This record gives sequence, C-alpha cells and structure tokens, in this order.
Amino acid sequence: RMLFDTAERFDRLGAHKPARSRYLAIAAADPEGLGALAELRLAAMAAREGQGVEAVRRCRTIVDRSAVSRAELLTVMGRGYELQKKHGLAAECFAGRIPSE
Repeated sequence: RMLFDTAERFDRLGAHKPARSRYLAIAAADPEGLGALAELRLAAMAAREGQGVEAVRRCRTIVDRSAVSRAELLTVMGRGYELQKKHGLAAECFAGRIPSE
C-alpha cells in the first residue's frame, strides 16, 4: 500500500516517470489487489498524455475487477475513445455502459 500511495503522490506532483514505474510494479506484483487500481491510474495517465489507444487497452484489462470504481473506469475509457475520435463509443462510456468494439 505504501508503494501505491507513493505512486499517487508522484502522480499528483506531476512526476510521471517515477509514478509510472511504481504503478507498473504494483500492477505486475498484485494483479488481483491494488494492481487493478494501478492499471486504472496508468490508463488515466495515458489519457492525460493523449494516448487514447493505451488508455482504452488498460481499461479493458480491468473492466471486470471489483476493486475499481466503475464510474472512474468508464470516465477514463470514454476519454480514451474521445482521443481516438470514436465518439459513439465514448458516449456509451459516459452513459454508464461498457461499449463492445
């Protein structure tokens, strides 16, 4: 949990490289626990950096995980689709549905 908190702190401070490396370590080491939240944070980082495909890919890997807020997941996924100019899929996300591709 301390590593996750450190990653979030780096992320909030805009230190993306150290945040990303910590999130990646958590996602690899604990895929069923905090790893899903780390994947969501990595997806959000990708979306903020304009990487829509990466954001959606990461969201899709954790879509069925209970540790992740569905609303937050759909927001990040929707943003990823917006970045790809797939507005219909983005609208589905923002309406609370997981789109099928």
